[in-house]
Amino acid sequence: LPAAERRSATDLYAFFRTLDDLVDEARPEQTPTVRRELDAWREWLTSDRRQQGPREPLAGSISRVIDQHTMPIDIFLHMLDGLESDLGGREIESEAELQ
Repeated sequence: LPAAERRSATDLYAFFRTLDDLVDEARPEQTPTVRRELDAWREWLTSDRRQQGPREPLAGSISRVIDQHTMPIDIFLHMLDGLESDLGGREIESEAELQ
């Protein structure tokens, strides 16, 4: 990839990998802290992102990628939804519910 796209791809990977690891590596007693961080990301992503975000400089890098590539925030919010469901575990009762 050209340098600009490579940087964006690396920043996206860092964001998704960091949060996925945060959830995957959390011990049960850390769940409330992890949920607060996911909530902080959600709040920051749905704001104008002008204030400092969680885990700087990661938030600043993600904000740059979102703006540079006109990425829909829903992509990030769906990821956060999935991470939150991983934290608590839940039974899916049907194919329709999975979809």
